[in-house]
Amino acid sequence: MKSFILSFILTVIICAFFMGIYETKTSAIINKIPVWVFIILAVVFLAGYLLALYWGFTGIFKEHRLFNFFGIGFSLFGLGIYLFFYIIQGGMGSESTGQFDHSLSKIEVNQRTALDNLIQQTNTKASDIKMVAYWEMTKNPNDFSLCVQHGNIIGLQIKNKQLNDVMNISKLSHLNWLVIENCNLKSMADLNLPALERLAVNHNQLTNLAGLENCPKVTWLNFQSNPVTDSSAVKNYPNKELYIINE
Repeated sequence: MKSFILSFILTVIICAFFMGIYETKTSAIINKIPVWVFIILAVVFLAGYLLALYWGFTGIFKEHRLFNFFGIGFSLFGLGIYLFFYIIQGGMGSESTGQFDHSLSKIEVNQRTALDNLIQQTNTKASDIKMVAYWEMTKNPNDFSLCVQHGNIIGLQIKNKQLNDVMNISKLSHLNWLVIENCNLKSMADLNLPALERLAVNHNQLTNLAGLENCPKVTWLNFQSNPVTDSSAVKNYPNKELYIINE
C-alpha cells in the first residue's frame, strides 16, 4: 500500500512539473530556480522511486497485492522518465545533421538582402556574426547572432549596437526569437513579425511598445530598463498568454 501511495504522489508531482514547463508563466518561474535545487530534488525523487519499488516488490506477496502492483508500475514509470532525460541530456547541445545552417550563403535571397542592410545599419562585420543553434539563443554572449534553419532566419540577437529602426528586421518573416538589447532603440512601431514568439527589447530607450500588436504570436516579452510611459500596447494585446518581464 505504501509503495502505491509514495510512487503515485511522486508521479503526480513530476507530471505537474513537466506540464508547467510548457506553460509560459510557470516555465519562467521554473527557470529562476537554482540548478543545485533541481539536483537535490532529482536525488530525493530518485531515492523515493527506488524505495517505492523496493516496497512494492517486497510487499506484493504479502498484503494489498493490487496496490503494490500499481506501486511497482508507477515506480517503473518514474524511473523510465529519469532514463529518458538521461538519454536526452546526453545529446543536448549537439545538432542532428542539417538541423541548422551555419553559413550566411544558405540564407534565402530576400532575407539575405534584409540581413545585409541590417549588418550595414549596425556597423557589423559579417565575420563577427555568430551562427548558433536555436537553444543557444538563451544566455548568448555574442553581439550579433543568427539561428538559421532551412534557409530561414528564425533567431536573431543584436546587442550593444546602434539600431535606429526595425524595418529590416520586419522583413525576416520567419523570425521566431528576437533579442535587441542595449541598442539605443527608440521605437519598434515598424515591427511586423507574424511568426515571432519570443521578444526581448531590454535596456533600450523605448517610451512605448507600439508594434507589438503586429506580432500576434508573442508569448514572452522582456522590456526591462526602458523609459516606457505608455504600455497600452501590452494592455490591449489580444494574446492573454503573454508573459511579461519588466522588473
